[in-house]
Amino acid sequence: MITRDEFKKLVIALGKKWLFPDFTNKLTWFVVSVGCTILLAPTPLKLLLYNWLVDTINMNSGVKFTLAEINTNSIDYIWGFSLVVLALVHNI
Repeated sequence: MITRDEFKKLVIALGKKWLFPDFTNKLTWFVVSVGCTILLAPTPLKLLLYNWLVDTINMNSGVKFTLAEINTNSIDYIWGFSLVVLALVHNI
């Protein structure tokens, strides 16, 4: 039977692991870095990156790929937050 002290230590250990994760996995570091870059990068830099990706895809594949016009004042942070949260959940 688990005593109260053991249960308390288990809850504290899980809480510390959730709040202060140990990023020893390189994949976790990469995903968190990409998520933080999405959150912190200014919009013109994102547009430049997106245009470069589309040009690279068009150059390497025979199919012409286009993106819809990206409005510079519509910033979507959900991808950055979701990448950081996924990395934290994966780490647990």
